[in-house]
Amino acid sequence: MDEKGIGLRNFDIKASVHDKKRGIHLPNRITSDLAYLCGVLAGDGCIIKKEYRIICVGNPRDEIEFYDFIISSLFKKIFNLDIKPQVFKYAGTYGIRFSSKLIALFLIEYIGLPHGKKYNKLCVPSLFKNDKKLFISYLSGLFDTDFGFTLKKDYFGIKRYPAVCFTTKSKKFCFEIYTSFRKLGMNPNKVYKCSYVHKKTNKEYFWYRFDLPWKTNFLLLNKILRYRHPKHIKKLKEWTKINKGNLEIIKFLRENCPQAV
Repeated sequence: MDEKGIGLRNFDIKASVHDKKRGIHLPNRITSDLAYLCGVLAGDGCIIKKEYRIICVGNPRDEIEFYDFIISSLFKKIFNLDIKPQVFKYAGTYGIRFSSKLIALFLIEYIGLPHGKKYNKLCVPSLFKNDKKLFISYLSGLFDTDFGFTLKKDYFGIKRYPAVCFTTKSKKFCFEIYTSFRKLGMNPNKVYKCSYVHKKTNKEYFWYRFDLPWKTNFLLLNKILRYRHPKHIKKLKEWTKINKGNLEIIKFLRENCPQAV
């Protein structure tokens, strides 16, 4: 694959009148930006095929900047779609929601993203899995939505230790991402099942998770992935500042993770 991406083949969907009026078009190539956006949609997105609706939302507490400057820009760059993120008061979320036959069918039928209730169908699209650069971009988008990244305090109360974990409702998808990280040279802890019982309804909820011990994985993770979420980059810079006296770490970050310094 060259830097411009993989060319599209054998995909011809006619744009709706509504799509034409807005000037929406499909990309000419499958690029890293598109793969990243699909990773985001796999994490926090939902596609309703019957309505050609795409929804992607996050927490307004720390994700407004992400949607305002990263996600909306990607939809404009890739599909020529002008969209303004907003607050959805009924759900307490912030993000995007729009309808487009062209984009919805492209993401479902060509890329292979799930539609409807996604968790029993989630998987890394083969289009990305078969190309390392696209695969890394997809994982980077997924990291920005479904991975937790925090800094834990040491004995002196300093946030010194990076803690990274992946959570999803899909057992199959969790194991697929776990296996993917192992193939990339990282050594995550085993996948385990979590549960929570709602106090009012007494209903039990399940999800799956694995953690990345920071000593053996954190620097490699930052060398491989190119996440873009402002909240993650902010934490990474905070960790870099704490380790400013460690010349080995600073050198590594400058060479492999420029957004950290």
